[in-house]
Amino acid sequence: TSGSHHHVVRSFLLSSQTIVIVNEDMNEVIPKVRDCKYTAFAHCVSADTSSEGNMSAGVAVVFKHHFGKPLASEFLNNYLAYHNTGEGQAGVYSLVTKKKYFHKPTRKAYEMAFKHLMCDFKERGFKRLICSPMGCVRDQIPIELFALKIVLFQRHTEASVYVVTYDEQPKRLYGGLPHSEFLHELTHQIKIHDSLTLKLELTNNNNVN
Repeated sequence: TSGSHHHVVRSFLLSSQTIVIVNEDMNEVIPKVRDCKYTAFAHCVSADTSSEGNMSAGVAVVFKHHFGKPLASEFLNNYLAYHNTGEGQAGVYSLVTKKKYFHKPTRKAYEMAFKHLMCDFKERGFKRLICSPMGCVRDQIPIELFALKIVLFQRHTEASVYVVTYDEQPKRLYGGLPHSEFLHELTHQIKIHDSLTLKLELTNNNNVN
């Protein structure tokens, strides 16, 4: 790609910050921003990191190529691992959403992993998150669940969020949707949850103290 400009297909403001959906290969995005200490990457993994099948498909292969697999010493708890890539470099989060690579995540594990991500990201002072549409491509996480969690993440951390996705094969990915429809639905769901969250915040802020 030329320069450092992302191919932005959908973008919209969330309060003073942004969630941007980027139609680009994560393999090309990582080298552009891995030298930024205020940036963290995130993706989903299974807990069986010693298995050959672990991180063997999709965006996980890209993360494994650039950063390796999470080490046992990098697991912060049962739901989150953090990899420090070096002084002044971006951090890498692995959300542990299932025990075995051939399993599908439970909603509870997915939500717990996101909760730990929010807290640790904020504690470390990161300002930008770059992630895949975590769980939506292969693990059958509903788009609306990811949308809800990423909106809440942005609200809690006030970070800029970049969701990086591009048209992988085969067509059975993205919940059976063509990639263009997947992008449209992802954008739609994020807007819905952003609007609902904003209304809830306004209602709570208007309470009489």
